[in-house]
Amino acid sequence: MTILQLRARYYRLYPANAPLGHTAVALAIDSNRTALLLVDVYGTAEATEADPGGVASCQVALNEMIIRDRIRPARDRADRLGIPVVYCENRLSDVAESQAELRRLMKRTWAIDIQSAWQSPSELLKYDAQIAPRPGDHVIAKEHTSAFFNTPLDSVLRALGVSTLVMAGFDARVCLATTAMDALARNYQVIVLRDATRTVEYPDTASPGWAILTAIRLIESEIGFTATSEDWRAADVFEGGQEEVVAVRG
Repeated sequence: MTILQLRARYYRLYPANAPLGHTAVALAIDSNRTALLLVDVYGTAEATEADPGGVASCQVALNEMIIRDRIRPARDRADRLGIPVVYCENRLSDVAESQAELRRLMKRTWAIDIQSAWQSPSELLKYDAQIAPRPGDHVIAKEHTSAFFNTPLDSVLRALGVSTLVMAGFDARVCLATTAMDALARNYQVIVLRDATRTVEYPDTASPGWAILTAIRLIESEIGFTATSEDWRAADVFEGGQEEVVAVRG
């Protein structure tokens, strides 16, 4: 058994009149029961006719540094530890081809028609070579925000014997968050690499960065734990039983 001791944190909302806030914890994680879950980690799109507003393309450009400097090194650490890597990606499906509410939503808020923008091959859903899935990686095609909705993700993770998910990717308030919430509902321990995700800031939240702050706070108080990508890369490794390591998840 290989145990990782990972420095992480969560947020305490009690007592109501003066919440205790963040607390640090050393998580003991069984690497044989852990998977790295990468959500929507594409990173090469440019503004195209499929993205007339340029919003999604701008987001991809901002994600490139995180993919290069944080997510790829996190994947490399998982590889060295023999931890499976599971990709979750958007894929055109019957729900997009119909007059689904998701399609209408994307048109009115992003100026994107997913029926055309997600047609394969899609520039919006294209991986950079440095982070693209490889033979042996698991790829889950999703038709909605949560990677658990109408997909085999839970079955794949159960078959792998996974009980802990280390998560990174985009968007911290949407696809990553809904997938994390659904993971909790299925009794997975969730650890999000908080510097290996981001979210869309509105004009009135961009300067203080309130959107990403509240997204991370939601994860830490309502879903699970967060750590940094450096915490993940620097996690201590113990072989066999280690009585001095307090196991949070058996």
